[in-house]
Amino acid sequence: MACKNEFAEKYNAAAAAFGKPHITLLRFKQVLMAEEKITRHIGAIASACPPMKIELNDFGSFPSHTIYINIIGKQAIRYMVRELKLVQRLVKGSEKPHFITEPHLTVARRLQPQQYEQAWKEYQHLSFSGLFIAEHLLLLKRAPGMRSYQQVASFPLLNKSTAATQGALFL
Repeated sequence: MACKNEFAEKYNAAAAAFGKPHITLLRFKQVLMAEEKITRHIGAIASACPPMKIELNDFGSFPSHTIYINIIGKQAIRYMVRELKLVQRLVKGSEKPHFITEPHLTVARRLQPQQYEQAWKEYQHLSFSGLFIAEHLLLLKRAPGMRSYQQVASFPLLNKSTAATQGALFL
């Protein structure tokens, strides 16, 4: 959080200080009626996944608008995103879900071109390293037109195997 606050102050980018550091896996819009079903499915997926070691190293960017912290060893995150694609069939809406293909930890986004250029000149040469274990997956939501998110659920990553059960069709 200190990195985001420092960036916001130094480059006059108030939006950088808004929101907690996070790694987005999936973004979608959905009607409230489907929330319970989607929450159940995401919970089942999360409980089957193990906690993830997240290693951070230096900075990267999406030219002209975003500066982020690089994630090293993205395989576990990409696996989680692949598993979450199973939820796609439950999402009914006008927009297709957006599954993240390049996991990263955002420092600042939606920068003006001059903010980006000025900041990237410095950040491309800065060093940063960190390591943490992600033990939970959060489902967040926000109402249309609102800026802040609410937490819907927290799903522990338990590495539980999901045993297939066979049902009886005939008696």
